Amino acid sequence: TERFHVTILGRGINGYKTISELSTATSNNFYYKPILDRNLVESLGADTKHLTVLSGCAGSRLSTLLLADEEDAAREELIWWRDSFEHFYIELMHHDTDFDLKLNTKLIEIAKRYDIPWVVTNDPHFAEEEDCVYHDTLLAIQTASDLDDPNRFKFDGSGYYLKSRAEMRKAIARNYGEDIWKVGAANTNVIARESVTRIPAWESKTWQIPKFPDTDD
Repeated sequence: TERFHVTILGRGINGYKTISELSTATSNNFYYKPILDRNLVESLGADTKHLTVLSGCAGSRLSTLLLADEEDAAREELIWWRDSFEHFYIELMHHDTDFDLKLNTKLIEIAKRYDIPWVVTNDPHFAEEEDCVYHDTLLAIQTASDLDDPNRFKFDGSGYYLKSRAEMRKAIARNYGEDIWKVGAANTNVIARESVTRIPAWESKTWQIPKFPDTDD
């Protein structure tokens, strides 16, 4: 069974509840890992209005099809997501890989063709740029590989950390144009505002967090 990535965000408290229901449903739809398939999405019915969906990174099915030049299948995938979710965005990210320009150019093209908004994102796996060495070491440990193994699994490109706004603008505007950046960044702010969620039960809860003494060790 092939697995692909997608980004799903809750819109307020109802979105949080919908994602919780999806999470439970995927745990019951298990094959090595929890699986979210089209049947589960379609079972949500009107509750999809409580979710914001981004098309995903290069590991999404849409991106995979576009990179393979399977245009008809990519169009069908795109239209299904667009018709299934009122709040659907094309996701653009740039990590200086060999395929970024090809993929994002195609994503921008279909976003404009089908009048779908886009958003600029990053794929952070660690906080600071210098943490990349620790992340790379962790990947080697997870795959039981030597760091000097040229065939081991590792990330292509760079920039998998929490970038500043200036760094994000440089990556997107330089490669795809200032207008693409401005629209995508504005949509990022829209999604952030719409995703704010307050859970009263959590706000009134007293958290018992252990205190650890400061140490230089």
